[in-house]
Amino acid sequence: KDEVTCLYNYNYMKARLGEEIKRAIVYQRPCGYLLVDIDDFKNFYTTTGEAPPFVNKGRDEAKSNALLKETGVILQACVTEIDKVGRLSDDKFAVILPERNKRQSASIAEEIRKKIEDGLGKSVRPDKKITVSIGVSENPIDGSTPDELMGKAEKLMRNAKSLGKNRVIV
Repeated sequence: KDEVTCLYNYNYMKARLGEEIKRAIVYQRPCGYLLVDIDDFKNFYTTTGEAPPFVNKGRDEAKSNALLKETGVILQACVTEIDKVGRLSDDKFAVILPERNKRQSASIAEEIRKKIEDGLGKSVRPDKKITVSIGVSENPIDGSTPDELMGKAEKLMRNAKSLGKNRVIV
């Protein structure tokens, strides 16, 4: 588990995605995957006076940790107990959505995007909205391995950022 958010970590999420893909293939069912990236997370440090955790571990990271924890809470509130939520890296989160096709996954992604935009930043940074960019992929359409699904979602998330951020790309 991730130390800050208590969500699953990268290794668990990748292994679990592999298991869910195998199950989806055997039972000919879809499996959705979301990659959620907090927009301008590195800039958050400069305006809060904190150094990013990957630059200087000695500085106070209370506001950034609060932002990460709140993001995790919102992600978990938008999914069922069957779905898995994890933190992959500093500002990237993943959601595994068994039995969900791309349309259903995109609907959940949009709900996440709206909830974060509407409510996340108020307690952490009231002067500027916190937003996310989300890439949505699905087995078998976008791949049949964890690397393929994760890679497709990463590409779509980067596309969302290049189009102005705060959006879901399918």
